[in-house]
Amino acid sequence: MNSPTSTPSSSPGNDPRSRGRPAGVKDLAARDPLEHVEPGESQRPISLMLVIFLATLFSWAGYYAHRYGGGYEPLIYNENAYGLAAAKTNAAEKLDPYALGQRVFGNTCARCHQPDGLGLPGQYPPLAGSEWVLAPGPARMIRIVLDAVQGPIPVKGATFDNVMTPWRDTLNDEQIAAVITFVRTQKEWGNTASPVTPEEVAAIRAKTKARSAAGPWTVAELQALPDQEPNP
Repeated sequence: MNSPTSTPSSSPGNDPRSRGRPAGVKDLAARDPLEHVEPGESQRPISLMLVIFLATLFSWAGYYAHRYGGGYEPLIYNENAYGLAAAKTNAAEKLDPYALGQRVFGNTCARCHQPDGLGLPGQYPPLAGSEWVLAPGPARMIRIVLDAVQGPIPVKGATFDNVMTPWRDTLNDEQIAAVITFVRTQKEWGNTASPVTPEEVAAIRAKTKARSAAGPWTVAELQALPDQEPNP
């Protein structure tokens, strides 16, 4: 006759944690009810206040960028371009040409010609006291800014043999006129030449519209041109 199968009791002697413990030693630590519960992942919903805050923030950022983006020009930012006065008159407020030229110079020219206009010896020619800058008329300099010049080029008794960056497709007539005016009238550099107008730049831009395909100007080509563009 088979004896009934005995089932393990829940006595302390059958507790797995008591195995190997000397007889008479009790486990006084309470059993953790979550000891055998496997951890799992859970998702918490995003706070509604956070969603509203982010939506407000992005809406304000888009509005600010559109209103004060200066027409999204890559090389100049005009915080006054769409100010309150412009909204009332439906016309963009003009930025002072000297301030505009200073800003364009800092963003496009200063990296090579240096903020003080002295250039880098043997690499980039100076603009301070340069005979090219201080010519009686700006015709050559406008061409240089539009389509660049390739060395060797003599400046103040030294020769420079780098290739300049052309700005025809990057800067508009107002920006080019402003930056040339800034350089030609920068008294701190000793430059006291005449200013340049956007109309002068526009006339030479139209006259030399095919020049970009021919590459930068050479010194010989520029020297063959008059300093002052003749009136049409």
